[in-house]
Amino acid sequence: MDAEPQTTFACYVCGDAAIRSEDPEQVEDFVACADCRNRYPAALIKATVDPMDYVLKLTTGEEIRFESATIHGDFAHLSSEHLKGPFRGLSHPFDRGLDVAIDQIVWCADAPGGP
Repeated sequence: MDAEPQTTFACYVCGDAAIRSEDPEQVEDFVACADCRNRYPAALIKATVDPMDYVLKLTTGEEIRFESATIHGDFAHLSSEHLKGPFRGLSHPFDRGLDVAIDQIVWCADAPGGP
């Protein structure tokens, strides 16, 4: 019986070497090591490589819609045209993006409201 093919790659989030399977359905498996997949929401990881429509909710109640993210340890930097100008539930414009603490994220979703 043949073993499933595996590839070594550098985790896009932390830079550590990791091994992943060749399952194209699991985008986060292509870019993040097991430690990062266990630490960060899958939709947030996906937002680091696939700019689309995402939303997350903070423990303080704010829901933030964004298009892309970069993860820096305990913080995620969210970027989006949606964040420019006053944004739903937020008191200030965020033309250069917004940093949120990972431990303040309640949930994160990919493609809210649509396919």
